[in-house]
Amino acid sequence: MKTIMAYPRAIILLSALLFYLLFYSLTAGINVLLIAVYSVCLFLFALKKSPGKLMYLFLIGMFVSSLSVLFSHTDLSVTIFWCCFILFLGNFSYQQINHLHFGAIFTSYSIFRLPSTMMKQFWVIKKGSGTNYSAYIRFVFVPVITLVVLFVIYSSANDLFFQSFENFMAHVADFLSTISFSRILFFLLGITIFSLCYSQANAAVIIQADSSLTFNLERRRGKSFLTSLNRMLFKKRQMAILLFVILNLMICWLNYLDITSLWFGFQWDGGYLKDMVHEGTYLLIGAILISIAVSVYYLNSNIVFLRNSKLFNLLVILWLAQNAVMIVSVVLRNTYYINFFALAYKRIFVYFFLAACLIGLISIVILILHKKSVGFLLSVNSLALYLIILCAACINWDSIIARYNFSHYNKSFVHFNFLAELDDSALAYMNYSEEDFKKINVVQQSRFSFASSEEYTNINFAEVIKKRKENFKKRWEARSWLEWNYPEQKAYNLLFKS
Repeated sequence: MKTIMAYPRAIILLSALLFYLLFYSLTAGINVLLIAVYSVCLFLFALKKSPGKLMYLFLIGMFVSSLSVLFSHTDLSVTIFWCCFILFLGNFSYQQINHLHFGAIFTSYSIFRLPSTMMKQFWVIKKGSGTNYSAYIRFVFVPVITLVVLFVIYSSANDLFFQSFENFMAHVADFLSTISFSRILFFLLGITIFSLCYSQANAAVIIQADSSLTFNLERRRGKSFLTSLNRMLFKKRQMAILLFVILNLMICWLNYLDITSLWFGFQWDGGYLKDMVHEGTYLLIGAILISIAVSVYYLNSNIVFLRNSKLFNLLVILWLAQNAVMIVSVVLRNTYYINFFALAYKRIFVYFFLAACLIGLISIVILILHKKSVGFLLSVNSLALYLIILCAACINWDSIIARYNFSHYNKSFVHFNFLAELDDSALAYMNYSEEDFKKINVVQQSRFSFASSEEYTNINFAEVIKKRKENFKKRWEARSWLEWNYPEQKAYNLLFKS
């Protein structure tokens, strides 16, 4: 018995119509949850055999991200939802993917194959055995050329014929002007998105790589023209030991300087701390990438199977541990930055980045101790990154930033230009009078020497917030129920119903 998924054109067109009704000219809200529920129903109807566990993870991620849009409603949460949504649909055609990074690759390949998928589902000429495409071209070419030639002749021979054609084309142009091409394009976008469910992404290479991935490192045996292959491995290990001794000494000195100058006795000089934080973050990014690359280079080889490798393993682990110490240093840099310059998006997401880095370092240590493969490293870290991003999307950072920055104005710098651009959900936490803002400004100028510069006083913050509240009230009251979300509803209640 056929399921409804056996009728791809009908399902794609119906899905595109629902997508159009839910999202055209509307912002994200309940409509995001509704499209997620609809996609789950499609998934259940499409089941032919038991899907892999990863497909359920994609389903849960999509559903959680849709709830994050509803209850945190930030640009980040909306972006993450659409990424999770596409990732979920992109694996419809092969639901037995086992590893998240291969699921992302498979989705990318499905997107790449979308043109051929859509042509197969909607093209009037079906490819079959014995189909003569050159014949089709000849059948079309001859009539078209005939029409063009005769039209030119008739128009040249009779002005009335040409004028009547001009009048006809004018009526056609008037009719086309009444058609909304933006609506058509949006509907086509829905068709494109839901065509992913039927993507012809028969990526045998990706599927084979995914199914054959092992977490345990296996010794690769091979022949060599050299009779001293083991001796070469010993020399390689000796060079690696020397390298990691030097790396450990370098990072040890770096950590010592950070601990003595940053961990204990840090004194703020009253200036900017951007350079201190950014330098530490960029240093960490480079160090982590190098540590992963170098570790993988040496650990994903037969060198780990040599006897008496305890010193080599110890040096690598010590180096990774010192990278973890450097993470603590960057945490302190960022924390000092927030203490004196309040919250901002990048300062918050530094913590999430550091969490991902720490998981990466721990996974490499596990790789060393248990002789795991690079596949293990990719699987663990891609999953960790996926979960970290989902967690970051579930919080309304704009409201937190507004509340924190104004509640700490007596010790942290308040950047009015930045706060004026926060989401509407944060307006309720910036609802101060002009007198309140003047008092805040006095405190700021007494504490921060640069607070009186033009960069920070060229904005009438009270007037900006007043206009934004008026615009928000109009927009919220004119919105469809499909655009409802909790943070803006709460802000509206606090501003206009309390």
